[in-house]
Order: sequence, then structure tokens, then C-alpha cells
Amino acid sequence: MVILATNIAETSITIPGIRYVIDPGFVKARTYDPSKGMETLDVVPASKAQSLQRSGRAGREGPGKCFRLYPEREFEKLEDSTKPEIKRCNLSNVILQLKALGIDDIVGFDFIDKPSRGAIVKALTELRLLGALTDDCKLEKPAGEQMSRLPLDPVYSRALILANNQFNCLEEMLITVAMLSVESIFYDPREKREEARTSRNHFASVEGDHLTYLSILSSGISGKEASSSSPMKYSSMSSLAVLLCPASSNSSVASLP
Repeated sequence: MVILATNIAETSITIPGIRYVIDPGFVKARTYDPSKGMETLDVVPASKAQSLQRSGRAGREGPGKCFRLYPEREFEKLEDSTKPEIKRCNLSNVILQLKALGIDDIVGFDFIDKPSRGAIVKALTELRLLGALTDDCKLEKPAGEQMSRLPLDPVYSRALILANNQFNCLEEMLITVAMLSVESIFYDPREKREEARTSRNHFASVEGDHLTYLSILSSGISGKEASSSSPMKYSSMSSLAVLLCPASSNSSVASLP
């Protein structure tokens, strides 16, 4: 067996039969840009630690080889280890949890791997705009406390609280947040791409992607199967199954904290 190295060649799980690993020297990594307020999935150079981990997958059960598609001098230029996730992610939820624990001095907090000041300031600003923090960056009560108890991005937790307390649309917002929390639910076969696009347009809403997602999952909940003639047939049933499991019961939606 040969692995053209992806992150699967970095796991500690032994996959039987692997004798060769081909390491292109790159990895996909999610990175948050605080200046843009956007998260992107970028292809970046792997670290030395990742490359060594990949080579370790070859020949765990016998002789094996790792072929690196880059010269040794490029290997020496790689970072020793992968940048910690706390330096690559949106810090809003991290900081909200720290505030809920009573830690007010976030800038002076002794992180094991300290994120940039810009990322901290961006997260504090976002939390103030969402109503989770006061103008002097104290935890807002009760909104901030309620948001901290939900294991979600603060944008989503705030949306759920508003849907429950003000707009009487909690179930619809739960569906929308669930849809935004999984990978793409769309199945896009190369040979039938145009047909798949036409099928998805059946659910499209001129009011935006969020209502489109709501329409798709509502169809799944109502029991419309992805038959050969159904617009649902180009949705990924593995993702929908995860979303539909809690929604398939007849129990009412639990109250938010």
C-alpha cells in the first residue's frame, strides 16, 4: 500500500500494509486572519515534525520507505513544529470562556503559547459587539453568561439566544446553526455537475444561503427521501444523518440556559 501523504499519514493509528509514503511537503491548515475577520483553508508547508511523523507511517510492520518530493535543503528550512492552533484560530470563544472563569486581564494572561495582541483585541471587539462583554470588557450579564454555556462560536450562541428570547424562531435557528457547523452537505459528481447544480437550485432562496440550508434540512426532517428523482439526491447523506439524528425525535427543543 502507498500513501500520498495527507494528514492521515500523521496519525498514531497503524494502518496495515503501508510500505511507502510519498510526502509532497505541504498540508492544509485552517487559519484565521483577525484583520479580515475570516477563516481560510490554506495549503502551507508542513513542519519538520509533520514530515517526520509522515515518514514514520512507512514500514511500521516491516521494511518501508518515504519519498519526499522536495530537496533536503528545503526540509532544513521548514519550521521545527506546527504553529499552535491558538495562534491560528478565532479567539472569541476562548476569551469568552476565560471571562466566564473570572479572568479579566486577557492581554496579560500567561498563555502557554501566547496569541498575537491583534488577535486578542479583535476577539474582544467582536465579543463587545455581540453583547457578551460590556464596554470595559467585563462579562455581560446575563447575555455573556448564557453564551459562555453554549459550546459554540459566540456568533452562533448569540443568534440562538436572540432566536429564543426575541424572535420566537429557535428551532429554525438551531437547524441553521447545525447546517453551518458541518462540512459541505452537497454531493457534486464531476460527470453530473450541471444536474447537481439544477437540483440544488430547487432549495435556493433569494434571501441567502442560510435560508437555503434551512430549506434543505427541513425537507430532510419532513421525510422526503433522496430518491433518483428527488432534489435531495445530491446532498451528502452522511452530513444530513448527523444533523437529522437529534431532530428526528418528537420531543420539543430544550430551553436554552
